[in-house]
Amino acid sequence: MKNLIILSLLSVSLLGCSQTENRQSTETNSIKLNEVIVSVSPTSQLVFYKGLTNPLNIAVSELTASQTFVTATNGELTKKSKSFYEFKPDMDSSQTEIKVYAIIKNDTSLLSISKFRNKSVPDPTPYFSGKNYFDHTISKQEIKEGNALILKMDNFDFDIRFRMASFTLSINYFDGKEKEIKVDGSKLSDEMLTLLGSLNTGDMVSFKNITLKGPSRRERVIQPLIFTIK
Repeated sequence: MKNLIILSLLSVSLLGCSQTENRQSTETNSIKLNEVIVSVSPTSQLVFYKGLTNPLNIAVSELTASQTFVTATNGELTKKSKSFYEFKPDMDSSQTEIKVYAIIKNDTSLLSISKFRNKSVPDPTPYFSGKNYFDHTISKQEIKEGNALILKMDNFDFDIRFRMASFTLSINYFDGKEKEIKVDGSKLSDEMLTLLGSLNTGDMVSFKNITLKGPSRRERVIQPLIFTIK
């Protein structure tokens, strides 16, 4: 897992913890509660992504697994092993609190509270013939080599896939004429390929109304690609 952020809460004070019954147990068997360290390690930047299963490591020093439990708001937290959890935030939520508790001699005490933002997965970047929306021109050869729109998740930690539902190809000719063709999926139709093959310098090509479905299964429309033939 990339970019772990470790939140080490040193010298945690346990509220309401019961006192030991005798001096011997205090010296030999008690847990030094002021030395407990809680480590909560989410994905990057204290963020959970909606529609994804977010990995989460929660480790508590000095205490066994049976002496701790964890709760989370606005989502589903699943314990997979001693310190490894998975969290799926609610789609309509904006924040989650992870609370870690200790159970000692039937007393429950709060060890830590960690707050995370719940965010939607960012839009993927569309590419056509190796060009994205940071490119403003495209050559005749490059336009002929492309046969589909490709989606990439640039600089994103999770390996996820978006499915392209549809898009519209719009041509604005240098002489002022216009033409639009819509297609389902990500591949260009034969009519689109023929049209692109006939373009000249100064004509403008737009791939717009690019409609996707991602992990949340909700449709979204992303930024169009607009090129001028050079």
